[in-house]
Amino acid sequence: SSAASDVYKRQASSCGKKISVRQVANPGWYLRQHAANTQTLEAIREGGWDYMVMQEQSKAPTREKEWVKKNVFHPAAQLDSLRRLYAPKGKSVCYMTWGRNNDTYEGMQQQLTENYLEMADVLDAYCAPVGEAWRRVRRECPSLQLYNSDGSHPSPVSYTHLTLPTT
Repeated sequence: SSAASDVYKRQASSCGKKISVRQVANPGWYLRQHAANTQTLEAIREGGWDYMVMQEQSKAPTREKEWVKKNVFHPAAQLDSLRRLYAPKGKSVCYMTWGRNNDTYEGMQQQLTENYLEMADVLDAYCAPVGEAWRRVRRECPSLQLYNSDGSHPSPVSYTHLTLPTT
């Protein structure tokens, strides 16, 4: 989201670094939609950047394994191949999401973790383990309201506690 991009820019700035972010995000989209989207493909073809971050639609990586391979891993590989062509010194990053705030959270988070780690491994990409950080904060600070009212998307407090560390 643009809120996350703003947080990352502020973090970099606090460390004396300047980053630029080009974002193509459409709510609820699947990676397969991005793999066929002119705006996404043009952004990748621009090249000249260090990282391409891919985030799948929240429930897609929790489906049956064969479906995930065909509909998540395959389009991620297509996007990664294009990234390798136009930004060969760059690196893809698989942005691991978090389970929904309901009674299936633990099972959903486990599937997300396993599939994002496998996708990163198959692509020789980095994995941003935000879902695992989310799990840890849920366990260690259960009073924090990480979700907004829909039980899926992050609340403002989650950006404070779950942004990626900079070193």
